[in-house]
Amino acid sequence: MMEVAQDQRHIPVELLIAFFDHLEKDRESLATCGLVCRTWLALTRYRVFSHLHLNQRLADSIINEVPDLFSSPLSSISPLVTNIKILLSTAREIRLLAPYLKPLKQVKKLYIGRDSLFFRATNNFPVKLLAECFSNITSLEVAFDFRSFAQLSSLVCAFPRLEELHFRSLWEGPATSTAHQQPLRVLPRSLKTLEISVYTKHTLEWIMSLEEIPSIADLSLEVDNFETSQVNEFLKLQGANIRRLLWKCGYQSEFTPPGHNTPAVTPDLQWNTSLEKLDIAILYAPDVRPYSSLVQDLLQSLNSKPLREVSIRQYYPFDESWTNVDKLLSELTSPHFQQVSLFSNATREDVLRYFPCCQEKEIIRVVYMNPDVVL
Repeated sequence: MMEVAQDQRHIPVELLIAFFDHLEKDRESLATCGLVCRTWLALTRYRVFSHLHLNQRLADSIINEVPDLFSSPLSSISPLVTNIKILLSTAREIRLLAPYLKPLKQVKKLYIGRDSLFFRATNNFPVKLLAECFSNITSLEVAFDFRSFAQLSSLVCAFPRLEELHFRSLWEGPATSTAHQQPLRVLPRSLKTLEISVYTKHTLEWIMSLEEIPSIADLSLEVDNFETSQVNEFLKLQGANIRRLLWKCGYQSEFTPPGHNTPAVTPDLQWNTSLEKLDIAILYAPDVRPYSSLVQDLLQSLNSKPLREVSIRQYYPFDESWTNVDKLLSELTSPHFQQVSLFSNATREDVLRYFPCCQEKEIIRVVYMNPDVVL
């Protein structure tokens, strides 16, 4: 039976607030719902309130209507919140909201993003204020728009206990800073998980210029068409530190130089001798060279005895060009190798047709992937 990739979502706290808002004047319905929800809430409150999603509407409600939502001695929410997602448009909005979030001392994961599809960089980002509010966070994901890379780097360097860092931000101007606005040059030693989904080349160059570079065990890179040299340099620098690598290949942006329509070089994994899991995500169909040949080159560079699993995700159908990849996967010599996972929106039969060797060795797993899922 084919497995189905599941997308687990947490219930945001604003859903519960909106629920009571709609029934505020209907006391009979509110009382009825209260009786129904009492047992449910007692069992699920730790899950419901652990993830707080702060959009503009909820932020305005906290500031103007319930400013003591988290600070009141009667509040039972504050000690339960461990993850916060801030989705606001400007730095000013974040600055106004931040003081009301200070009582949330248990927060470990922080996401800062924009609520607009358009680039909207703002000045005076409240780095110090956020660092004071969330001094204990271990995971940071940044998808906000900044005026400069210096603003972004000052934010990611402001949290001394970071173990996970996810770069999804855009910024104006070059990655290199002017003399009067040099980016901070310290990342915490505790950092073990790093994801870069945009401006990979510039971000890697900055990290490699740091006075001390953290040892990354879990690395995720969205590799643009002309960024392979920086990726290889970073892979060599990390060497045996890397245990898991997610390579998203084929990202094509408006910043790609003319003439670079497909990635020409595959990252070289010969230095990553402790790699346990390799994930490959194919983001778009190539115009010239099939991705199967790039994946083949990637597999041929493997030099890791602890390797346990290789997974490949793509929206596009597998074809005859993948038979060479199938052969390579079935011949991997790692003594710990257990599984090849293939994620596709094709049927199991259509996928297995091009991986007979892996099927014969019984190391293949086919997972149906919803076309709406973002790789």
